[in-house]
Amino acid sequence: MIKNIQIDSDEINLVELIQIIWKGKWRIIAVTVIMVILVFGYETSQTKIFEATTAVEPINISEESRYISLYELYNQMNSESTENYNENEISNMNMKDRQSFSLQTFQISRNGLHSFFIEILKEKSLFEEAIRKNNLLNVSKYSSEEKYNEAVTKLASKIKIVTTVLPSETEFGPEISFTEIKFSYHNAQAWTNVLRYVSENANKVVKKKLHDHFDRLLLVKKIKRDNRLEDYEQKIKNLIDDYDRVTFDEILYLKEQSEIARKLGIAKNTIEVLTFGTQNALLSNVNTDSPFYLRGYEAIEKEISLITSRINKKAFIEGLYETEKEIRSIKQDKFLERMASDIELTPLADNQNFTASSIKFLTTQYKHENKIKKLLFAMLIGLIIGLFIVLIAHSLESSKTVRNN
Repeated sequence: MIKNIQIDSDEINLVELIQIIWKGKWRIIAVTVIMVILVFGYETSQTKIFEATTAVEPINISEESRYISLYELYNQMNSESTENYNENEISNMNMKDRQSFSLQTFQISRNGLHSFFIEILKEKSLFEEAIRKNNLLNVSKYSSEEKYNEAVTKLASKIKIVTTVLPSETEFGPEISFTEIKFSYHNAQAWTNVLRYVSENANKVVKKKLHDHFDRLLLVKKIKRDNRLEDYEQKIKNLIDDYDRVTFDEILYLKEQSEIARKLGIAKNTIEVLTFGTQNALLSNVNTDSPFYLRGYEAIEKEISLITSRINKKAFIEGLYETEKEIRSIKQDKFLERMASDIELTPLADNQNFTASSIKFLTTQYKHENKIKKLLFAMLIGLIIGLFIVLIAHSLESSKTVRNN
């Protein structure tokens, strides 16, 4: 019985707890008010930070039509892009080769240009330039240029390029995606200037990379054409050299056979000819296995004379005419020249109106931090601290009373 009474006396009396809290309500309220005032004062003294969200949009369909000619040119010039690559080779490429390969495989279309534009943004180098240009960081606050550059890189790394892909409403419909730039800062005008700079210069970078890529394609194809031309010219030289060697050997052989025929006194052809009669014609069967000198030295020496007196030996070189036709075809092909002139008629030659995508900096949405949430949180913390203070004070008072008794 005594044990049960002891347990009951140790249990928390809810009514007594409420009375304790009510008795110390002003202390709890005071602590809570002080906490809210401190947080409010801190927030007021701090620079107002906002989160900026800016849409990055591709060109519209009507603008895309300006790039049709460039798209067709690109496909004509870049038809050999990926045939000789496998996945392992692509994955093992360094960054420079990977970017070049990416240029070879992407399509000049609304989505292709937009994707290329986003890749330029993700490199962050343009953002770093814009941060320096618009003084988002005060260079005088850093002890060295190296420290300043590190701070610029760190700040640029906080800029988020977020692409969200929405599933298609139908099974076979295209996916819908949109890209946004998110960044927290305190000066809306300075951030707008950064976005304007990046938008203008990202399009310039895309244009330059595409133009350089077209120039490289033209150069590569010109080198290939020159190499083919050189190969065919070398082939002609080889055919002529081979003809001279074969002819030289043939004349030596014919002279030898002529001397044998003279020695044997064979002036005329003595090779046996068998004649078969038919209803419509006579067919002759010459036995060509017989020694060549049996043709007689008169015929052999005549053949030597004809060979040595040839004025235009090219007519007797097998394969020469076909090779010369190939050379003529290469020299008359104006494909590369037409490509170079056609490129100048595309948006790549337009210094003002080339647009791969655009950053909608004028419609940037600014979201300021919610101070109400912070104040409510401060109030909650103040209540908790106040309760602890009241309970601890009551416990101390109770202990003192027990000791006094």
